[in-house]
Amino acid sequence: MLEVITATVNPASVEAYTILVDGARHSVGVTDTIVLSGLSVATHEVQLTDLPLGCTTEGTNPQFVALPPNAATSLVFQVLCPAPAVPAELDVSILTTGSAPDPDGYSLLVDDQAGRPVGVNEELTLTDLSPGVHHIRLAEVASNCEVRDANPRVINVPQLSETAFEVTCVPPAAGDIAYYSGRGDTEDSDFDFNADIYLRDVNGTSLRNLTNTPFEDEREPVWSPDGRQILFSTLDGPEDFVMNADGSDRRLLSDVPASASNLKWSPDGRQLLFVYTTANFEEVLATYDFGTQQIRELARRTDSRFFDGYCWSPDGSRVAFGTLDFVTTPSTSAVYTVSAAGGTPVLLTAVSDGDQPVQAWSPDGTSIAFLRSDTDRREDIYLVPAAGGSPTKLTARPGSYHGVTWSPDGQMLAFSSRELSNEGLFTITLTGVLRQLTEEDADGLSWSKDGSRLLIEESFEIYVINFDGTGRRAITADGELNGAPSWRP
Repeated sequence: MLEVITATVNPASVEAYTILVDGARHSVGVTDTIVLSGLSVATHEVQLTDLPLGCTTEGTNPQFVALPPNAATSLVFQVLCPAPAVPAELDVSILTTGSAPDPDGYSLLVDDQAGRPVGVNEELTLTDLSPGVHHIRLAEVASNCEVRDANPRVINVPQLSETAFEVTCVPPAAGDIAYYSGRGDTEDSDFDFNADIYLRDVNGTSLRNLTNTPFEDEREPVWSPDGRQILFSTLDGPEDFVMNADGSDRRLLSDVPASASNLKWSPDGRQLLFVYTTANFEEVLATYDFGTQQIRELARRTDSRFFDGYCWSPDGSRVAFGTLDFVTTPSTSAVYTVSAAGGTPVLLTAVSDGDQPVQAWSPDGTSIAFLRSDTDRREDIYLVPAAGGSPTKLTARPGSYHGVTWSPDGQMLAFSSRELSNEGLFTITLTGVLRQLTEEDADGLSWSKDGSRLLIEESFEIYVINFDGTGRRAITADGELNGAPSWRP
């Protein structure tokens, strides 16, 4: 007589196995005992079969047993089955920023099975996922929207329990941009470069040389606030000119000093703000009025004192400017505002042994962005109330920053850094949330009117990029010297 015992760890869905005794089949439960009688006194082969997938026996299978006369013999089959998989969960969040979001939402697909509809801003939990690798994809995304990072993405659950899809939506690109380029230069010498001012549609549907002067080097186009005129400079004078947006009616600003640099339109387009150098090597911050053709001096610096950045207030009533004074020991720098009609400058902030170049006035007129360097000449971005008060440091890591410019809605600033360990194009919100858009230093930062995109210049080529770093696209790719791009207002 033979007694067969089965014992199963983590029983699977089957209810019975098969025992083969010398080929004869017998049914046995997953944890059971059966007695087989009538077997001859001999050696028999006993095998446990029909095990579920993944289940194995511990020890030898089949087993050989010799049955003695008039005695019972027992065999034990220990079966090990894998523990049943516990369904895994994955938290998924959808975050859409920008404008013109997808009106009917998206579709979320798991392993390319039938998708489930999800909203443009939604949090949900995927349940009953088998442990292991899954492919999660956000589909039915409108053409004007782009998913940041990988899509689809590989998620191993439960090792990873959450993932977030960040989507940027922007209206279709539109508008004209002005910039300078050497694409039309016919000079053979590498040391005699001449650039012209160009106008092109951001989508590349049109391109026009506005100046077309082969033997003059024209740079730094600046749009008038109404988008009807362009201010630019020649390097062969140097001289400053203004022309219509179609290139007609080119006029020399003969009343503006030849040494004037970095000219800035007033918000109403009636004046220009600039710094020029007198015959006595004094620097003068001044405005030029197109109507009266008069220059008004706002401030003057002498000896080793210099202006360090300047800008208009949004309503054009005041001007902010920085100063750097090497006469004192240690050197001092300060930030002031002054009425555009003239008068005594108002000090906002000053430091010793540092630099404080003024960058830009906020669109709502409440604060002024400037840089402040430490003793190692590493900078941070600060905001100072335009009405007076203590400056607030916005950045949390010093760098070598430049080109700080406000978004049109005043909710963030874009800037570049030349520091190798912190190089690239960045945006930062008023609460200090920093985002890196590119890994290369950029120049010529210019926001689109709706704040959805930035124009940048990298390595003498011009690109357009979404406000969050997605959607990067080349505007020029001609290998020429291109720069100073700006959107038409």
